Amino acid sequence: MTTERVCRSTAGVTALFLVIAQLVGAGDAAAKQYRVPGSVPSKCRKDAATQIQSWIDSAPDGATLRFERRACYRVERTLEFHNRWLTFD
Repeated sequence: MTTERVCRSTAGVTALFLVIAQLVGAGDAAAKQYRVPGSVPSKCRKDAATQIQSWIDSAPDGATLRFERRACYRVERTLEFHNRWLTFD
């Protein structure tokens, strides 16, 4: 393989990585994590559906919504999210 061919191959691979990085990076907002607000009841004593729905609605597409560990969220109605791209953790 000649030096010229190696340089072209390297440039092609670099360009491919840049395109992939831009596609993945297109979700920089997507990479953001949103923790459940502290105001949301988390001990299963009170319905938290309205507050959780508001939190979901406020998050941008591609966000990761994080619930607190060992918390219990009482939900007494259906949570709705249509045509959204979200990750729940």
